[in-house]
Amino acid sequence: MPTAFAGNDQVLCHGDSTFLNATGGLIYQWNNGVNNNQYFSPQSTTTYTVTVTDNNGCIDTDDVVISVNSIPSTPSIVQIGNDLVSSSISGNQWYLNNDIIQGETDQTYTPVQNGDYFVIINQNGCFSDTSNLLTVTWVGISDLTNNLRLKIYPNPVKNNISIISYDNNIKKVELIDILGNVLLVYKTHLDIQKTVNINIDEVPNGMYFIRLNTTDEIVIQKIIKE
Repeated sequence: MPTAFAGNDQVLCHGDSTFLNATGGLIYQWNNGVNNNQYFSPQSTTTYTVTVTDNNGCIDTDDVVISVNSIPSTPSIVQIGNDLVSSSISGNQWYLNNDIIQGETDQTYTPVQNGDYFVIINQNGCFSDTSNLLTVTWVGISDLTNNLRLKIYPNPVKNNISIISYDNNIKKVELIDILGNVLLVYKTHLDIQKTVNINIDEVPNGMYFIRLNTTDEIVIQKIIKE
């Protein structure tokens, strides 16, 4: 009487190939159209049964389970303030300039240096395609929090927003949405200009960012349009 052994259970990602190698006899007959020691690509989690026959014509059977995990959907990343946010709640791995950022697996990542960032999702050992690339250039740029030299008001704002620079001249003001799109650009045409008023009445309600260029610095401030 042969002792059939179908092999150890396997876990694959969708699209991977594998083979089954049964032992314990002379002839091996698999169900599901599988041939012994020949590669194939399982499409879903399946139990495969092999019938083993020895040289006396005696038979035995054994099973093996191949689990097939799905490939995660390709994520996207956006800039929100000074943070990068992935569309995936879990499984994130952040990269900078094609190098893995060790230990950075949360949905949100705060860059500590300028460069090209992307994320890859790892779920059950299966990896997504690479997300879109975001180039970070703002590390080292100031935020308006506790900045007494600049003022943006009112915040929240309904239609008109005022910007005052107490020290440096204002060169350019940009209104940016949470996806990083520049919606409005105001460039000053005077050598000395410390106050700017911008109407955003036609902008939909939501969260935005003001990026302010002065003669000395670049600052970013979150605003709420009501």
